[in-house]
Amino acid sequence: MARRLLLALLAVLALAGCGGTMTGESLPEPEVTIFLDNRTGSPATAAMIRQKLAAMPGVKQITFAAGEQAYEQYLRLTAGKPARTADSLAGAYLARLKDEIAIDAVKQTFGGSPGVAAILP
Repeated sequence: MARRLLLALLAVLALAGCGGTMTGESLPEPEVTIFLDNRTGSPATAAMIRQKLAAMPGVKQITFAAGEQAYEQYLRLTAGKPARTADSLAGAYLARLKDEIAIDAVKQTFGGSPGVAAILP
């Protein structure tokens, strides 16, 4: 009986170490969205933010959302209680990250920067 329990425990630990769930599904990749501010930003600022974001080691992929698409993403992430209006956002960069640690790195790098309206996971 003890041997079966030990084998079951080892099987569970082996599955947990595979980076997936018990059902074999992989966990979602961490994401962070940098919303661009229409009032303090410019096309040059947006390009600089993208270039700096792309150079970060924890960033796997960057997607740009313009106008209404960016605002819809903002509403989704703020649970429909936005602090901004659609016309205050110039767009957004959605970054897929390698790990959760990269979220903090993005927030530290871009938080309070000119042209950044908000950074939301």
